[in-house]
Amino acid sequence: ISRQIGDTTYGIGYNGDDEGNLDYLCGVAVADFSDVPPELDTLRIPEQRYAIFDHPDHVSTVNQTWNYIWSEWFPNSTYQPADAPFFECYEQTFDPVSGLGGFELWIPIK
Repeated sequence: ISRQIGDTTYGIGYNGDDEGNLDYLCGVAVADFSDVPPELDTLRIPEQRYAIFDHPDHVSTVNQTWNYIWSEWFPNSTYQPADAPFFECYEQTFDPVSGLGGFELWIPIK
């Protein structure tokens, strides 16, 4: 992707509703949208505060991390979830073929 920043890839959940539906976008960070091909979507994400959770295990077990966040971490923290996009952050250590290598979940907080 032209003007891509770094090698990190992202899964971004946004536009969530009260029934649990959301839009999901796979992407990379870019310096600007000027050279993004028209067949690709773009999404500007405003600055936000995030809690970052490491998921070191196979990608198929990510629900365990999500369950921990919502059933243990939030109820025992002083934070509340913010109405903003969340991220899955995949560094070069993640192998999309094997599903191993770990990744981070970035959860918006207030």
